[in-house]
Amino acid sequence: MSPQARSWRAALLDVPPIYTVAAAIAIGDAAGNFRIFAPESIALALIASAIAAYLIRRARLGYLLALLALASSATIPVRHLLAPPTAPNSIRSFPDGTKLTLQGFVAREPDQLPNLTHIFLEVTRAGRTGDDLRDTTGMVRVAALDRPQVSIGDEIRLSGRIRFPRNDGDPGEFDYQAFMARSGIDARLTAPERSFGTPAFEVVGRRRMPVAQAIERVRRDIGNFIDANFSGAPRAEMRALIIGDRGE
Repeated sequence: MSPQARSWRAALLDVPPIYTVAAAIAIGDAAGNFRIFAPESIALALIASAIAAYLIRRARLGYLLALLALASSATIPVRHLLAPPTAPNSIRSFPDGTKLTLQGFVAREPDQLPNLTHIFLEVTRAGRTGDDLRDTTGMVRVAALDRPQVSIGDEIRLSGRIRFPRNDGDPGEFDYQAFMARSGIDARLTAPERSFGTPAFEVVGRRRMPVAQAIERVRRDIGNFIDANFSGAPRAEMRALIIGDRGE
């Protein structure tokens, strides 16, 4: 190795790791935004090579390989965002605006907003009619207007028109489509309001999700404690600050 290469590598290794790691991730993210994507196999090969270099006591080489692995890995989530693979049974295989019957389970704790509840439904089956459901995958954000009481793991069935996220503004404005993709949401749907005693959807079962359900119970207990000890604006502020409930 030439003296210039040795001095360049030594200078790089003298930089605090927090900066080199941040730079590697930023370079990978930027490359992904220019649609320069590294295959997962390349990232895995670099990780294995870095580990091997450390095992044979080539720490400097291992450090450089680890940085390259970080940069390569950082392009992967950007590829899933900008060029997501579409499975044959994805919810996106239906045309935008199709009225569907969906069945799935509540995968995240519902997001309470003023006069609105967002339910994150991991779809398992979907079809144009209730009798024509087929295996389907995807996350649908359901906007329920009557603040239903649902919990993580509840299996529900409902009907409505699906809408896929898109950007309707001018170039350079807020990228709503990218925001939804980063949130893992494939489509959105507005549930009909309760009318004549008929609920917007029905709970047809319950799925065990021990960790998520335990966390949800703790958050509910904290919310009940706040409700018992505060009222009015202080209660709303405490619920928003501590458990992220924006309903009030």
